[in-house]
Amino acid sequence: MTAIHTKMTDGRALCLRPLQDGDAALIEAGIIALSDRSRYLRFFSGFKQAPPSVLTLLTDFDEDHLAWGAVDASLDDKPAIAAAHIIRTDTLPDTRGDFSIAVLDDYHHQGVARALMQCLFSDALTDGFIHAEFDVLRENKAALSLFKWLGGRTLTAAGNVVHMEIDIQHALSVMGAPR
Repeated sequence: MTAIHTKMTDGRALCLRPLQDGDAALIEAGIIALSDRSRYLRFFSGFKQAPPSVLTLLTDFDEDHLAWGAVDASLDDKPAIAAAHIIRTDTLPDTRGDFSIAVLDDYHHQGVARALMQCLFSDALTDGFIHAEFDVLRENKAALSLFKWLGGRTLTAAGNVVHMEIDIQHALSVMGAPR
């Protein structure tokens, strides 16, 4: 497993690495550590603790599920602060994956999401993914802005949910080389 060491925008040390089976507890703790608002924007739900079905989906790693996580390496306990996933599903062609990302509130606007997406999308291309699909709540203006900057386009919109896609190669070219 290859770890990448870089810095956040404010200079704090950031470590990124692929997630693996033994990381289930970190993922669960990260979901709990999200603010109620961020948890709602990410999962479209008010749950405090993720239901078992969500944890199973996010921690069942195989050739169809790529995931990267980030820790704050500037702190002694190196807490998990973010994760990004792309998962092949039965409802999408093999070149498309269901994408998700979550970053703890205290780490927003620090380049964490960008760094995670660069790692995840690079691996995804190697594994044959071409597009990432995902749902975003209309009220999540920050996510919509980020995804539009990356070339994301709306596939469908129903009620409060926008279903989008990103061309992974294009997104990587927009983000540029990792810092």
